[in-house]
Formats: sequence, C-alpha cells, structure tokens
Amino acid sequence: MKLSFVLVDDEQDVLDILKIQMEAEGHRVRTFTSSQQAYQAVLNEPPDCVVTDIMMAEMDGVELTGKLREVPALAKLKIVVLSGKVYQTDRDRALQAGADGFLPKSGGASAAGGSVVLSSEIAASASDSFQHCIA
Repeated sequence: MKLSFVLVDDEQDVLDILKIQMEAEGHRVRTFTSSQQAYQAVLNEPPDCVVTDIMMAEMDGVELTGKLREVPALAKLKIVVLSGKVYQTDRDRALQAGADGFLPKSGGASAAGGSVVLSSEIAASASDSFQHCIA
C-alpha cells in the first residue's frame, strides 16, 4: 500500500535521505524542519501518516502529536515518533500523547545505511497500522 507521509525533523540530512528512500518505494513524502510549519501543513492537507522526531526546538514531537490528536478531523491520522534516544520514558510520553508507534533512529539516522533501514521501518510501521484499521 502506497502512503502519503509528512516527515518532521530538525536535521535536513535525515529528512533528505528518508524522503529519497521512501519516494523510491512509491510513497508521497513532504518534509519539514519546523514542527509549527508541519502542523499547519497537516491541517491543510492531511497525510496518511506523520513521522516526527521527538527532540526539536520550537515544539517537540510529543507536543506535535498531542496537538494533532486534539483535532477531531485527524482522528484516523497515524503518527510515528522517532528518537535518537531509546529511553522508556520517551516511548511512554509519545504513546500517551497519542502516537501509534515509536521507532529508535537505529544505527544513527545521520548515517545513510541507518536512514535507509529506518525509512523501511517507518513505511512498514505505518502500513501495519493501516492494515489493522482496514481489517
């Protein structure tokens, strides 16, 4: 299943690598380094899935998740939170805010190999979430 994604991360290199890989797999991808801009973009044109880094300056991924979950029209939106940290407290905060999934930036998402693996995990996680919703 081909999906539309909004990716949010303050590291442009990570976004570029993930976008290239995910588009190569047939997904539609929009990227943002600003969580505020991503929030507005999602309100204007909701994707199938938002993937957000947990640590960002203006509004972190958990806050973004919570704000998106407050919008009734986005109730079916899938949200995956990414983190370079794999602390249980971060995972718990993300899930409590309404995230559908939490993925570590395994292998260092700044490294090309780690990002390629990560993009496949993101797409698989979103696809799995949609399969459960359709069934």
